[in-house]
Amino acid sequence: MNHVDLIITAMLAQIKLHGLELMQRYPNDLLLHDRAILERAAHPGAVLGWMVGHGHTHTIPLGLHAEENKYVTFLTNLSSEDRFYVLRVNEKNDFSLKEVAREGFAALANTRVAYHRIGTAQSFWLFNDDDKIGYCSIVSTGEFSTRKFIATITLIDGVGEMNIAALYTWVSYAVVEIAGSLFCKFEIVLDTPLKFAA
Repeated sequence: MNHVDLIITAMLAQIKLHGLELMQRYPNDLLLHDRAILERAAHPGAVLGWMVGHGHTHTIPLGLHAEENKYVTFLTNLSSEDRFYVLRVNEKNDFSLKEVAREGFAALANTRVAYHRIGTAQSFWLFNDDDKIGYCSIVSTGEFSTRKFIATITLIDGVGEMNIAALYTWVSYAVVEIAGSLFCKFEIVLDTPLKFAA
């Protein structure tokens, strides 16, 4: 079992422990949607918020983008029966899943975001504090009804999985900014890593 499978198993144990009906109502929310987020962002050093209830589950990577952090506050008002957790992944892909109070979960919105971009939504460098992570260029293809965005990412060699997760997150927000809508199609193309910062 890989570490994402182990995390899902731990989440399922909490769902069962608290008698939540999620797996009878909407199992794909955990097994497909949350799993995809974990595969993208649950790398060594990651901190994620997880909220689960009878009819919903949401996993939020923290510290990658300020807009992502805000989601934890929205999730505290869905149901009085919801449960809230902090998931931490350490350097060996071991993890801890700790239940927290609603107020503690909302406070996760204050998680420090070290990432920032320099440039426009269409063309930017992403930094982790002072370190360059990679460069992204986004172009639009097709007519309005078939419009798709192509994001070409060039990574700095050896940047690590958490930095790559952050870059992918920033790309998704840049596409939404360019499109002016959450409902847009985009594709990420990974270019050859740069061996040094340009």
